[in-house]
Amino acid sequence: MGRGFNQAPALKSPVVTFPKMKLLTAAEEAAKHYICELSKSIMTDPVSIDGPHYYQRNEIVAYINDQGISPATYEATSIYDIQEEPALKAELECYLRDNPGRLNQNGRKQNQMIPGMYQMGGMPNVPQNQFMPQQNQGQFQQTALQQQQQQFQSPQSPFNPALQSQFNQQGQMGRGFNPDLQLKPYVVTIPKMKLLTAAEEAAKHYICELSKSIMTDPVSMDGHYYQRNEIVAHINDQGISPVTYEARSIYDIQEEPALKAELQRYLRDNPGRLNANKW
Repeated sequence: MGRGFNQAPALKSPVVTFPKMKLLTAAEEAAKHYICELSKSIMTDPVSIDGPHYYQRNEIVAYINDQGISPATYEATSIYDIQEEPALKAELECYLRDNPGRLNQNGRKQNQMIPGMYQMGGMPNVPQNQFMPQQNQGQFQQTALQQQQQQFQSPQSPFNPALQSQFNQQGQMGRGFNPDLQLKPYVVTIPKMKLLTAAEEAAKHYICELSKSIMTDPVSMDGHYYQRNEIVAHINDQGISPVTYEARSIYDIQEEPALKAELQRYLRDNPGRLNANKW
């Protein structure tokens, strides 16, 4: 019946299982940008600034309000330069959901720290007997501290004490450091998403193309968007794409983490919308 339509009901429907994300090492978490580059703790609300630098939102906002510069480039920066990372946030939510004990750890133990990661005070956090003999530990730490002090005293450093008393005509200190930001910090306000019309929701792919209801767990197939349980039930029952009528399996379903994060924010700002099944 139709193009590839199988009238006989499926005898053994495949079971949808999603593999649990394993607990990663400190180096693996850092490589996946799970670790805030300021607090050195795992993130729950990641954002980025200046390209490949990732931070916990409250950490980078507090830093910029206090310093007015980027922690990576030392250039003048405002909170409006912060970039959202919805895909990374969705991935972190899955990781912490599968490893709930990881969130309770503020940081890794000393022998689990990443080489080159610094503790408070500027001393390099190097586990003993791991990267160098114990008798060289003190000498290495002293050398690293001297190098850091020399860096702060360079003419280009905004932390140079010689520059802290010399303000230019724009009222800046060093390379883009604005002391006024310490007196008048920015107020962080995230605009609320307004309630959209049915046409606007459909244009943003908020509506499942099978149930015609707003989605909470969106996925895609063949360039079309569906609520996960709706498309899984359709594939298990029919075995074909609802658009192309070609044979499909649940393994052809694509995740949509960015759309899911956007929908979560939209429904959070418009809680009554979820109760309306259809327009």
